[in-house]
Amino acid sequence: MQRSQATLEFWGNKAGAWFSLILGGLFVCGALGMLFLSLSHTEAFFSLIGIILLLPGSLLLFAGRKQLKLAAHPLFSLSEGHIDSHLIASPLPLCKVDSFQVRGSSETLTVELRLCSEYTPDITTKRLMQPIRFDPNKHAVIMILGGNFVQSDENGKTKMACSQVAERIVQYLYANSARDELAKLQESH
Repeated sequence: MQRSQATLEFWGNKAGAWFSLILGGLFVCGALGMLFLSLSHTEAFFSLIGIILLLPGSLLLFAGRKQLKLAAHPLFSLSEGHIDSHLIASPLPLCKVDSFQVRGSSETLTVELRLCSEYTPDITTKRLMQPIRFDPNKHAVIMILGGNFVQSDENGKTKMACSQVAERIVQYLYANSARDELAKLQESH
């Protein structure tokens, strides 16, 4: 079992980003080829195919660049008392989490951390494709994680699937809850 005192960093996998960039580049090259052919042909077919290929190619390049930029930093870190990320302005204290829910499949994971009603985190909700966001309707921090991750701690780096990341998050949440209960018991005696 993982020690709760260690700080764990979770890095996103760059493989998906590179796949998106390469596939997007192929689409854009194909689109430019078709548009170039349309200059020497009078049929609208080549320019139509070129424009059709250009749209998904551009979107894939944009998504791949965004994923690569996100993978340059740890997506989030877990420590004894909080979750931290470069995507959020200030660390999220685990003591402010009332309940949580973890849902997922083999490739994606959604962690919903429902917060105490008096606490509102400083997390933006407006960014496109942001994996960590605040949902004011549920009063919860939502973490949408996909693919494989790399866990980094004092022992080195370990590749992890989403289910293993979920286990680590749950361990830290339970450990924090147990510390709070123990502190309450010690205060009452």
